[in-house]
Amino acid sequence: GRVDADDDAWHFGQANQYPVLKWSGHATSTQFTAQLSGQTDTAPSYSGINVASKDMLLGVAIQPFRIPAPTGGNGTYDYAVTGLLAGLVFDENGTGDCMVARTVCGTPTATTAATTIVTVTVNDADANRMVGDRASLSFAMAVRKPKLLVTPERLAITEGSAGAYAVRLERAPSATTTVAVTSGNPAITVDSDATPLTRTLTFTGQNWNTARTVTVRALGDADRVDGTAVIANAASGGGYNDVSASVRVVVDDDEATGADHDADNDGLIDIDSLAKLNAVRWDLDGDGVPVSGATSSYAAAFAGAVAAEYMGCPDADADAAGDCVGYELTADLDFDTDNDGDVDAADPNSYPNWTPIGTYAAAFHGNNRAISNLTTSGSGNRGLFSVLGAGGVVENLGLVDVAVSSSGGLSS
Repeated sequence: GRVDADDDAWHFGQANQYPVLKWSGHATSTQFTAQLSGQTDTAPSYSGINVASKDMLLGVAIQPFRIPAPTGGNGTYDYAVTGLLAGLVFDENGTGDCMVARTVCGTPTATTAATTIVTVTVNDADANRMVGDRASLSFAMAVRKPKLLVTPERLAITEGSAGAYAVRLERAPSATTTVAVTSGNPAITVDSDATPLTRTLTFTGQNWNTARTVTVRALGDADRVDGTAVIANAASGGGYNDVSASVRVVVDDDEATGADHDADNDGLIDIDSLAKLNAVRWDLDGDGVPVSGATSSYAAAFAGAVAAEYMGCPDADADAAGDCVGYELTADLDFDTDNDGDVDAADPNSYPNWTPIGTYAAAFHGNNRAISNLTTSGSGNRGLFSVLGAGGVVENLGLVDVAVSSSGGLSS
């Protein structure tokens, strides 16, 4: 007889029926069942299996790690790895450098500009090498240079004082590593008051992880501007070439900030109280700087008034100090502060017998406002001012119900 089964595919564990032709004077047919015994063919799989990303340091031997085996498949596996970085090897059978099967080991010899994807492809032991009968697993690898570690990365200090930060290496250098520390601002120095100054730190295989201290000093100055600087820390040698880290320094100025007493920025200091009017006597040239010995009295009327730059006048000559040229009324002033019709000691914050302001040599603008109920009597020149000196100008000022008397002097 003859079995007609030439074109059929056979698989492990599969049963097929086939016709059998017989000849005994005439043709007859029957069927028989055949089954190939053995293991069912299955494909390997990496479903649900992952490898964590690997972040490695240039020139530092990695911690060896194993590639996981897949599930499924028939018998043993063979592995192919692509994309492995320079300096690393894959030991498939444990007979190579890693001495453990399915292990990656070695020392990275080059950095990567971006993350590199490594792919592991597995075939099982049977003769089937079709795509559907293999498994692939991918994971990311990256190699970077070691870091220069600075703590803190931002430093706040007060003008005239000092602060500090620490520097160390992330890992042991292959040779001596030097770190040049430089301030970009001559008013903010590192390690000493020299200007400018570069300090060099030296790290070796013995002290690389011992933090070195860098002292930062902010030199005093006369302005009232906060300072900033970026302290550069640049490493070289020992595998740290072109590695750097920076520390940002912010300096809080120690001069008083004062207040703006020239709201309209016309160079004239605003007067809106009797106390401020009285304080003019300590600044007869109108520049906002009181005479020696009167600083505290002047500042009691004009908050923060320590020098011209604190009065709020515009800086016309760019010398960091405001340029005040006189005073102006921004409100009507009345010496009868309790409104009882009399100017006497009972009036709070008033001056019952006004002492004239001395020789005034600056601008005084009334802005069409009025001073009421001023009373002054005594010898010598009497009035709001005793004398107007060279450059002294009073304009657009109204005087209402003013009582001025003088024995032996001028009244104005």
